[in-house]
Amino acid sequence: CHEGHGKEKITELLRFLDGYVVFHFGEEEKLMQHYGYPGIASHQHEHTSFINRLQHLKQNIDAQGPTQTLVTQTVRMLLNWIVKHIKSVDLELGAFLKPRIAAP
Repeated sequence: CHEGHGKEKITELLRFLDGYVVFHFGEEEKLMQHYGYPGIASHQHEHTSFINRLQHLKQNIDAQGPTQTLVTQTVRMLLNWIVKHIKSVDLELGAFLKPRIAAP
C-alpha cells in the first residue's frame, strides 16, 4: 500500500484468500470435530463470520473497484484476524490438539 500497489494487489489477494480459507477452515474444523474440541461452535462461528466479511469486501470491490477505502478495510480486516483469531483462538485450539495428535 505504501508503495502504491494496494489497488493492483487487492483482487489477487482476495482471490487467494477465497480458496485458502475454505481449505484451511475446513481442515481445522475436521480436526476440531474429530478430537471433540469443546469450543468448536464458537470457532466455526468465527470462521463463518470471516468468510462473510471477505465475501462482502469482494462484492464491494466488484461493484466499486479497488478504492483506497476498500483496500484499507481489507488490510484492517486481515490484521484484526491475525491479532484476534490466529494469535488467540487458534493458539487455544493448538494447545488442545497438540497432546491429542502427538499421542500414539
